[in-house]
Amino acid sequence: MSLLIAGAEAFSHRYRHEMFAALLGMKADGEIWVESAQVFSTVDASNRQVWVQDRSWDAVGAVLRQLSSLKVVGECHSHPQAWKSDAEGRKERARAVAGKFDVRLWREVEKEHPGQVYMVIAVNEGHSSIGFRYTDGGLELAGRLADYDYHLAAYYFQGQRVLRAQIVCPFALGLGQ
Repeated sequence: MSLLIAGAEAFSHRYRHEMFAALLGMKADGEIWVESAQVFSTVDASNRQVWVQDRSWDAVGAVLRQLSSLKVVGECHSHPQAWKSDAEGRKERARAVAGKFDVRLWREVEKEHPGQVYMVIAVNEGHSSIGFRYTDGGLELAGRLADYDYHLAAYYFQGQRVLRAQIVCPFALGLGQ
């Protein structure tokens, strides 16, 4: 829930900034279970990228170790719809697709913290009235809340290859109906 709210909040900025969150959960039997997300409030963000300072990560990790048995198991950022219209008056819709820049940054994270999951949330101006549902064979979760269309996809590394992860989120199914 916090990811959807943070995505809408960042999208509402005049220039539609990206948001960033740490995914908290546990790893068991080769699977990653995300229990919650901690949105970072002090990121350097634009409508095309988001940066988190190392000291922010350190602070979250230090407090988390004393509060909970949950661990940081990944990260999430948003891709907001373009804020400027093209010559025909259209705004390019965001997609929950990992870009080259995303993958390059994730490879750096994998060096220090292997086995993480990386989530991208596309946030667009709402057009549909469809509740949340699985799309693309369960590799994406999509739906609408308020005036926002969301598409969520998760990624992981298998060796050097970046693969899409299956998303299972019973909580979200039916939201927005």
